[in-house]
Amino acid sequence: HMAERCGLFVIIALGESLIVAGTAVANDDRTADLVTAAAATLLVASLLWWTYFGWLKEDLEEGFAAVPADRLGPTARDAFSFTHFPLICGIIGFAVAVEEILLHPERPAETAVIVSLVVGIGLFIGASALACWRITRRVLTARLAILVATLAAVAGLADADTVWPLSVVAAGLLAIDVVE
Repeated sequence: HMAERCGLFVIIALGESLIVAGTAVANDDRTADLVTAAAATLLVASLLWWTYFGWLKEDLEEGFAAVPADRLGPTARDAFSFTHFPLICGIIGFAVAVEEILLHPERPAETAVIVSLVVGIGLFIGASALACWRITRRVLTARLAILVATLAAVAGLADADTVWPLSVVAAGLLAIDVVE
């Protein structure tokens, strides 16, 4: 049940990130910038869900079930504690960035917000790849390469309207999901 429980933490954290986003816009006037940023936020959250639950969670469960009994403890520790903690922190980083983006959708995000977005997405995708490697010994090369390209593109768009960094993240996550 270890993989299943960690999957539940992931889905709860993703849901909480959407609550943060919803709270940020609950009492604001609906502007084109706000609606676009909110839609991009929802898309990114959905794609984060897909990158984890599309196939990875099941792969982690099956791989963990095949671990020899004498290696269960260390494998569980590494794959579900050491890697899922930064994964959840990545969702928190994403939520922090989204809250700030949605509070001020009409202007470019501050550097700290872009850093929070980049670090959050990097932790989520990187930690998921590390968990997969720890259990299956497969390196998710495409996932990691697309992640690096996506984060570099987001960093290059730091001065752009807030919807562009979110759109680039969405495109990168979609690319990961399609390739995998």
